[in-house]
Amino acid sequence: MDRWAWIFRDVGAALFGLLLATVLGASQLFQHARLGTNGVSASDIVRFVGYGAALLLIWLTADRAAHELPEDNEWRTLLRHMLVPLATLFVLAWSYPVPLLLLHPVMNDSAMTVYRWIFVLAISGAALWLTVAVYAHADVLGRVFNDIRRAARRTSSEHHPTTATIPARSSAACPHCGRELPAEASASEHGRRPRAA
Repeated sequence: MDRWAWIFRDVGAALFGLLLATVLGASQLFQHARLGTNGVSASDIVRFVGYGAALLLIWLTADRAAHELPEDNEWRTLLRHMLVPLATLFVLAWSYPVPLLLLHPVMNDSAMTVYRWIFVLAISGAALWLTVAVYAHADVLGRVFNDIRRAARRTSSEHHPTTATIPARSSAACPHCGRELPAEASASEHGRRPRAA
């Protein structure tokens, strides 16, 4: 567990950066401190730095974790090859509004169209990268699903046994003739002697 302690440190630093940028960016002082009349505000700069640093740290954490995972043809191999494209897809999807914090004063409609298409193509490329990574290791994915299914069946059979053990009934003797009766028979089924008149 100590080997992976750095993940908690990096994720904690990313979350702290997001929180700090959000709190400072929401303050009236940072919102009204601007570069020029309609320029970028201090709130925009703080949020750009905080959000950008947090997203970059998330991507670097995923990249390092991918290099730490072994190639053992198990679920760790699949995760190793999925982490970086998955992190890239996540970071690109969440970073779309971040550059606009600084670029919005100089962006016209044509520039916004180009900007949007850049992110559309980048996100589509990351999704394709992730799909190829999963497809290339589909055999590992099949083994993971089979292991999960077998574990689920084992757990279900332990909690809900399919066959119940029924204790065998002991044989009994007929009270009238003394003959031994089958286990499923009873004294009433054997026939009773007629009572003496």
